[in-house]
Amino acid sequence: MKGVKRVISSIVIVSILVFFGLPLKTQQVNADGVNPGIETFVRSLYADCLGRDADPSGLNDWCTKLANGTVTGKECAFGFFFSSEFQSKANQMSDEAFINAYYKVFLNRSADLSGASYWAGMISGTTNDIGVLFTGFADSDEFANKCASYGIVVGDHIDVPETVRTTGASAAPTPSSSSSSSSGSGRAPNGWFNPPAGNEVWLTESGSRYHCRSGCSGMIAPSHTTLAWAQANGYTACGRCY
Repeated sequence: MKGVKRVISSIVIVSILVFFGLPLKTQQVNADGVNPGIETFVRSLYADCLGRDADPSGLNDWCTKLANGTVTGKECAFGFFFSSEFQSKANQMSDEAFINAYYKVFLNRSADLSGASYWAGMISGTTNDIGVLFTGFADSDEFANKCASYGIVVGDHIDVPETVRTTGASAAPTPSSSSSSSSGSGRAPNGWFNPPAGNEVWLTESGSRYHCRSGCSGMIAPSHTTLAWAQANGYTACGRCY
């Protein structure tokens, strides 16, 4: 008799919730008939890379492509880490949180102290944080093993484009009028990233244009940086140079 009363009570409660339009339970969106490991991998990209739940169409699309071999594990991860959505998010993250996102997605764990310290050092001398970390983690044996355990083809090495992260310890400095060397690669003496030939521009402290020639418009001691950084920070092309 008590069991019958409990059933009746449950029916009454459900009826009241439905009548007032209240949700019975939040349902998790599931991918359609794919390997659970693949779905876990894609959900991790949404949660740990983009910081949000997967949308139904995106979840199904990525899971299907991984399941049928249209994309590899590296290509799927590339789609998230080099998206404009992640770029915007990365610019608001501390280096610690930024590095931890790679650990969670690629290695299924949080960063250990020695690993976090190592990668912090790796990105301290460049503005291309996303590219440096992506290559290091995507090409790791640990990620290959993770993909294998999920039934995912890890894929070949990807030559990633240069990106610029504008916050965190490795962000490029505010433009200054001090001079820099224009040969070689690495860090210029004044702190500006000194890129290989073909990807460099020159700026001045008071100007709003980037130039492909250091002597354009009579500039005096221009700063040397990447085209991507200049564009990301609101500089526009000089009409004389381009």
